[in-house]
Amino acid sequence: MKYSDEELIRLVILNPGFGIDRFLKVIYPGSDADKRGRNRYYLTQLLIEYKEEYDDDLYELIQSTEYSTTVTEAEYLRITGKNRLPRGRGRGTGSRLSRAQGGGYHNFIELSPQNFQWGEILPVQERTEHSNFDNEKFRLRMYSNIKLRNFRKMWEAYQLVLPIESPTLVSKYLDGDSPNAVNKWVPKMLEYSDNNILEEWFEVIETLRVIEKNNHFLDKEIMIVFRGTFEEYVKDPINNEKPSKEDIFWVFNQLMDEFDR
Repeated sequence: MKYSDEELIRLVILNPGFGIDRFLKVIYPGSDADKRGRNRYYLTQLLIEYKEEYDDDLYELIQSTEYSTTVTEAEYLRITGKNRLPRGRGRGTGSRLSRAQGGGYHNFIELSPQNFQWGEILPVQERTEHSNFDNEKFRLRMYSNIKLRNFRKMWEAYQLVLPIESPTLVSKYLDGDSPNAVNKWVPKMLEYSDNNILEEWFEVIETLRVIEKNNHFLDKEIMIVFRGTFEEYVKDPINNEKPSKEDIFWVFNQLMDEFDR
């Protein structure tokens, strides 16, 4: 038994920032180097074909560092169970800041997502002929992968450190957002501010985040479908209409009804 192309695509979408090599080790445990190499080639080609058809770069998604968090050296070693840091990491730009600016050593190691999301897909080693048949029946959904960060807090941290423009310094005042995420989103927020829509964009993001924290909204796939409904606005509020709170809660209730059936 093996994963279908649809299952591989779905697993990639469910695990942004996981890293393709770690991804393959999880879904193909026990594979030797040769087999992992073949699997890596196959998956890479599949993602290339997907991009050509849907104009959505899933290879960039799974390799993205935007979904990483920043941790200390001790936290990195404890969480990963490793006895050394990744090569070339752990002694970076943070050490060049003074302590008054929030500097110091060992503070800016990027940690990729650690929990692999399977959704409703069974690992191949757990499948029987019957379960494999059932697993093939799902319909592939085009899920959103945008991460709903605390953008207001990121903006406030950016304002706090001015006139110093340092994504690394801004990230120190946030709950795990990496300098890469700061570097990506602060220019967007500056543009939204110039267009006088930043505050209403914050309001939409905060409504989405509140709903996601609802105790009944724990299913990863429901969450991603929910985000996808408002993805165009979140990514481009200048050229897309702002959804009302009533719109957002209506979509949420519809999704909950659908997945409860």
